[in-house]
Amino acid sequence: MTSAMTQRILIVDDDHLNHEVLEGILGFAGYEAIHCYRGKDIWEHVKDNIPALILLDMRMPDGDGITLCKALKSNEKTKNIPVIIITGQARDKSQREQALDAGAVDFIERTMDVDALLEHVEKHL
Repeated sequence: MTSAMTQRILIVDDDHLNHEVLEGILGFAGYEAIHCYRGKDIWEHVKDNIPALILLDMRMPDGDGITLCKALKSNEKTKNIPVIIITGQARDKSQREQALDAGAVDFIERTMDVDALLEHVEKHL
């Protein structure tokens, strides 16, 4: 496992339980997890302190992960942040292609085990 002590990961998900689970996993692995519950709030979080990586929910009440990923990748300040889009639904090949085309570095299922999730995170840091 890589040294994660100073690496901040932003979790963008509207579900509080998902935040708690991801924050627990990432915290146990030594990452600092920060979170926001709406896609539009991401800009406040990246304004002053760029995270090392963003875990972005595919579906939120105020938009979808693909659209938000495109916006992040078109912004000069955020274009180099790796974005992993997470889906709670069965993985759809067309959604995966759309996510990668939008600039995401990965597209994963929320139901994967802890070790697999951390492998994906570490791969892109």
